[in-house]
Formats: sequence, C-alpha cells, structure tokens
Amino acid sequence: MEFFRLAPYQAMFLLLCVGAISGCSQGPVTFPITGSVTLDGKPLQDGTIMFSSTENGNEMAEGKIIEGTYTLECTAGAKTVQVGGYTAEKKIVPWQYLSQDSSLSANVSQEAEINFELTSKQKRRR
Repeated sequence: MEFFRLAPYQAMFLLLCVGAISGCSQGPVTFPITGSVTLDGKPLQDGTIMFSSTENGNEMAEGKIIEGTYTLECTAGAKTVQVGGYTAEKKIVPWQYLSQDSSLSANVSQEAEINFELTSKQKRRR
C-alpha cells in the first residue's frame, strides 16, 4: 500500500523533469566559416579573428588564425570583423583592424570561405 502513496509524487517528479528538459533549446543555428588572412600579401602567422553581429552586439564568434588560416562557427547575418596579431616583439596588425569600427565586414549566410587581405601601412587621415 505504501508503494501506491508514493507513485503520484514519483509521477509528478517525472513530469517535472521531462518538462524541464523539453524547455532546453539548442541555441542559434551556426555555420562553419573558414578563410585566410594575409598581411602585406603574406599569410598572418598567428592571430585572432572575431565576427560581431551588426544587429546584436552581444553575439560574437571568435577563431584563432594559424599560418594564415582560420575556422570558426558563426550565425548568419551581417558582421563586423576584427583581426589582431602579435609577435613577442611587437604588434604586427595595425589597430585599425582590431577596432570595433574596423573597415572589415562579412555577410554570413551559410558554410563559406571568407578571406581578408590586410596591409600594415595605415592610411593617413586628412
């Protein structure tokens, strides 16, 4: 008899667990993005690349640049792109590419290859 008194509580607990699990989402759909980054025509040996949503500033994807190539997972949409690279001696990628206001951008719609050709000479403002 004691078994039957516990059964409704066990059933309620089971339903609560199933409800909690079914409420979990997988998150936004992302696409694999690969590409290359060059600086003055040569592959950037070591650095980072970050894609930030132009619509939602909280949504970002970041990848490591190794020997001029990168791979990351990114949601679809318009992105601003920031690239940074350093050696132990000095900063090798100009600040203009690392800034949130960099001139780099990308439009991610599906699996894609997106390449960036950078120059180390900064443009002078007039």
